[in-house]
Amino acid sequence: MSSSVRARRIENEWQYLLLLARENPSILEIRSRRSEPTAECFDFSLARTPAYAGPQLTENIRDTHELTLRLPEFYPAVPCEAYLRAPLFHPNIHPLNGFICLWDRFSVGDSVIEAVRQIQLVISWHLFNSAAEHLMQPEALASAAERKPLPYQPVLVPESLALERSYCGKPATPRRSRLSCWSEPQPSPAASEQVLERTGIFRERSS
Repeated sequence: MSSSVRARRIENEWQYLLLLARENPSILEIRSRRSEPTAECFDFSLARTPAYAGPQLTENIRDTHELTLRLPEFYPAVPCEAYLRAPLFHPNIHPLNGFICLWDRFSVGDSVIEAVRQIQLVISWHLFNSAAEHLMQPEALASAAERKPLPYQPVLVPESLALERSYCGKPATPRRSRLSCWSEPQPSPAASEQVLERTGIFRERSS
């Protein structure tokens, strides 16, 4: 993939994120865009998405989060990565660097829109993966039976942006697998249904 193609794709992703923030001002706030030697990074805050900051069930619930979407050197041949500035209590979030394991079946057509929606589902405990290769906080998994998924406000995609992306189309064949055995407690809000269809094999969590 030429650098010019990658540059255009990254610029498109940045515009998607700006439009998503404009449509969801109470949920998304853009902080900055910056370049690293091997990645382009988008920093933003995500609100109205409660998550467990620690092992306590009712205390220490955090509603607003600072995140970075990192688009690696070979993006979009490889997926974007998400990092929390302050890690949360979740089986698939690294307790030190805040890395969030997002993808099961990844397509080069997946954008920052899918990433933001998936972040909300994961950190609010609507999704988690118990497979050993994706487990970063075993103590969080051990407490999963006691935890209810937390209600959150899903981001809404502007109609014009959804229409634009529908014309572009998305490859049907996934390129890379990151997660393979997610659990889902209840059907998520309607706005997240398309994400759920692409994120792997789901099974219902016992309530």
